[in-house]
Amino acid sequence: MLTKRGENYYFRLHVPKDIRPVLEKNELVRTLNTGLKSVATVREAAVRANLPYLWNWLRLMKQKLAVSEIKSIVNNWLEKQLEQYSDKLSAPLWLTNNKNIEALDCLLDDLSNREERLSSIICSPNTNPSSSDEEIHAGAVLEGPELSDCQNLAHKLFSENGFPDIDEDSLLVMVRHIADAKIKEIFRQKEIARSFFDKTCCEDKNEYASAKEIFAPSIPLLSEVIKKYFEDQEREQCASATSLDNYKGICSRFTWILGDKPISSYTKDDMRSFVDITRKLPKNYKKNPIFQEKSIEELLEDNSLEKLSISTINNHIRLLKAVFKWAENEDLICSNPTNVIKSITESTKTKIKPRVRFTNEDLKVMTDNLHKEAESGKLNRPERFWVPLIAIFSGMRLNEICQLRICDVQLDSDSKIWFFNVTEVEGETKVKTGAGIRKVPIHPTLIKLGFLDYFNRIKSYGETQLWPKLKKTKKGHLRAIGYWFNGDKKRPGFNRRYVTTDPAKTFHSTRHSVRDEFKQLGINKDVAAEIVGHEYEEGEAGTYTDDFAIMTKLNALSKLNYGLELSHLKPLAELYI
Repeated sequence: MLTKRGENYYFRLHVPKDIRPVLEKNELVRTLNTGLKSVATVREAAVRANLPYLWNWLRLMKQKLAVSEIKSIVNNWLEKQLEQYSDKLSAPLWLTNNKNIEALDCLLDDLSNREERLSSIICSPNTNPSSSDEEIHAGAVLEGPELSDCQNLAHKLFSENGFPDIDEDSLLVMVRHIADAKIKEIFRQKEIARSFFDKTCCEDKNEYASAKEIFAPSIPLLSEVIKKYFEDQEREQCASATSLDNYKGICSRFTWILGDKPISSYTKDDMRSFVDITRKLPKNYKKNPIFQEKSIEELLEDNSLEKLSISTINNHIRLLKAVFKWAENEDLICSNPTNVIKSITESTKTKIKPRVRFTNEDLKVMTDNLHKEAESGKLNRPERFWVPLIAIFSGMRLNEICQLRICDVQLDSDSKIWFFNVTEVEGETKVKTGAGIRKVPIHPTLIKLGFLDYFNRIKSYGETQLWPKLKKTKKGHLRAIGYWFNGDKKRPGFNRRYVTTDPAKTFHSTRHSVRDEFKQLGINKDVAAEIVGHEYEEGEAGTYTDDFAIMTKLNALSKLNYGLELSHLKPLAELYI
């Protein structure tokens, strides 16, 4: 990152986490000895391109060197790098003196060929410096001077720092690390070339357009970076499929707001503009059909439309920062322009809890109207009777209940306690977090109402799902029951028709009811957390202990009653058995 202090530019280098204990620093700061940003940019890029050599060498040698020796080596290395590039602006100077597009094309072809040969060094099993020439060049994979350059630099790094007789394995590792660093250096040379090539280098617009076509392929577009970002997120399983789909939907709008340009071309002003535009956009601006034919300018001019909520705006900002942070970590950009934007703070006067619990009175109204609907025959599906009751007396999430299989209703062989086995099976069931995998005792009230009778009947039919009529979608099994309970603006669901019109109270509020009731009853926080599938409040509880005994959890759950008298449901429950 470049910063200017007084007359000179400085750059900050973030030290990798595994090397911080050795250097006793999180970052290094050095002057670039210039007040010209164009010169500073080249010098900073040149040093950064060679940094992987230093970090990898330190990783190999940190066990053999004292901290003082390592600090001295790092300081000397940085000084040499800055001195080496103090008067050399190779790529931009070359571009300034060469206006011939064919020559520029040749330069990039050469860089690409070098990149290909260096990639072969990393991938080849025959990169061992002790291998014979015949082995190294097997299949004519490693041609050119790149291999010997990497070997010579590896030897130089070790010998200059007091280790002339290094073992072959360490040398092999360093050769591959150097090849990888050189590839990154080539990428930066392309980026520098492109950033310094402007219209003043060309005599006419057609030539400038041709130059842009030559350089553009080396820098991915924002849309391409977003695609790669989500491929990485899916590979690492950083979030659920549903969450990733929501995030993709938001990120797909970035190019609509910012334009689809090479990732390195975005500026801090672009980011500020992004926030300003997002704050003025109407709610559901990409979903509502009436907005589909309007341009972004038309949408921004209409002040009569309801704007995006603060939380939605902050989701846009958070995801934009995440994409650019990923690009920075992948060396696709030298500096991150999103560092200048922050989440918007909502006024404490207008803040409301996004979701709140159902009160005991709400729950009485809910169960009374379940009775009313069942008595009139309007429920007509057993899941509409049982799912809300299970949620009230377990705190389970809606999809956790809706996806239950017959094999997930189990009897503990030791304690003879029935429980729901909430688990994740690829292609069948999903949990939100690791804490969501748990055993939840079946509340005695549910058993008294006849839930186990319903379970045994469905099991006798040979069904595999506890609620056979609930179809699975990409979001799980919850869609039908969620729509029945919550409804939408056009058709209010059971909750809005009978229980409450408070928009903060949804099916998920049953979980808040359970957690709050546990709190009022003085139930151990970790026991409560394990029942509802939250992380422990005390980190060590989950790290150093097994799950709580099923009897311990049943004792806690059995205290939940909300002051409800449900005996009037028993005769009607038989309709859903």
